[in-house]
Amino acid sequence: MPILDDIMDHDLLGPAIGQGREEGREEGREEGLHQGELRLLRFQIQERFGTIPAWASQRLETFTSSELEQMALKLFNAETIEDLFA
Repeated sequence: MPILDDIMDHDLLGPAIGQGREEGREEGREEGLHQGELRLLRFQIQERFGTIPAWASQRLETFTSSELEQMALKLFNAETIEDLFA
C-alpha cells in the first residue's frame, strides 16, 4: 500500500523545508543578478576599450554587486581601462 502523506504537511519538517527552499530561491536570485551585472559591465568595457586583459577580468570576478555598480559609473569618465580599475 503506498504512503500518501506529504512531508510538507509535517508540523516540524514542513516549515523547515519551506524556509530552506525560500532561502535557496533568494540566494539564486542574488547570484543571478550579480552574474547579470558582471556580464553587462564586461560588455560595456569591451565596447569602450576593446578586449579585456586577463588581469582586469580576474579583478572583475572578485567584485561584489555594489562594487560592480560603482565600476559602471566610473566607466563614464575613465580614459583607459587602467583608469577604470585605479
